[in-house]
Amino acid sequence: FAMRLNKFGDTLWRRTYGFTCLQIEKCPDSNFIISSLSGDETSLFKIDLDGNILWRKYNVGSVFKISNDSFIYVLRDINNVRKYNLNGDSIWNKNLGTSITLKAIFVQNNDEIVLLAGINDSTINSQSILKINSKGDLTDTINFTATFNPRYLVCNLDNSFVVAGIILYKVRLSKYDNNGSLLWAGVYDSISPDYADCNYLIKTNDEGYAIAGTYDTGNFNFLMRLIKTDSNGNEQFRKLYGFNDSDQAFCLRQTTDSGFVLIGIRDNFNLGDIYVVKTDKFGYAA
Repeated sequence: FAMRLNKFGDTLWRRTYGFTCLQIEKCPDSNFIISSLSGDETSLFKIDLDGNILWRKYNVGSVFKISNDSFIYVLRDINNVRKYNLNGDSIWNKNLGTSITLKAIFVQNNDEIVLLAGINDSTINSQSILKINSKGDLTDTINFTATFNPRYLVCNLDNSFVVAGIILYKVRLSKYDNNGSLLWAGVYDSISPDYADCNYLIKTNDEGYAIAGTYDTGNFNFLMRLIKTDSNGNEQFRKLYGFNDSDQAFCLRQTTDSGFVLIGIRDNFNLGDIYVVKTDKFGYAA
């Protein structure tokens, strides 16, 4: 299922594809790439601006990023990375041969190096950043110690990186230099809530960061949550959105007016409605 909205939130079209859509990204050619799941099989497909399927590739992975030079990098299995062009043609397929379970992918567009975040299965509390070049060759491994479960990663132009994760249901944001040394860390829940998670992290246009996820206010009242920080991880605001049912944010974008769009579900009585929230730059929604 996919749908397109205008800037006022009105539906332009909706399409049902017969499988669960997991991630959608806009291509440089103004079309869209979607990853999906049907049973145990993942697939990648491309649609045009009207939602028509242009091509589909099966069993390729579900977590991906698109580079500025129009290539798609996809995570497949625990340490496999694949590269495709926008026509869906395979460029390469690489097994990295490490003991690291890959969790996230980020394409650094200034030099086209792909950064992969993962858990080192052989060492307790050890996380890793793997760097590969545009040919898929492993060029560097940065190991760092962290006691939290990483969820999302962004990289800065100086090759420092910021990881969002969870520790005892508390949302944590940590920044490391390019050698894996901790620069700062922020934990954004003073006490452990019944449940909290961070599902998306972005760098904002003021050089800060924003985290979207889910927060349980008690008695299974799940709400969307947005946390905004400055460039040093200091919290600037947090907002909750929803109806105290099971409202969860899975995707976050910053808009051209410096506001935010959160996309997720409102699982009211297991209906699974799509839930979209548009905010201003301070997190206020109309």
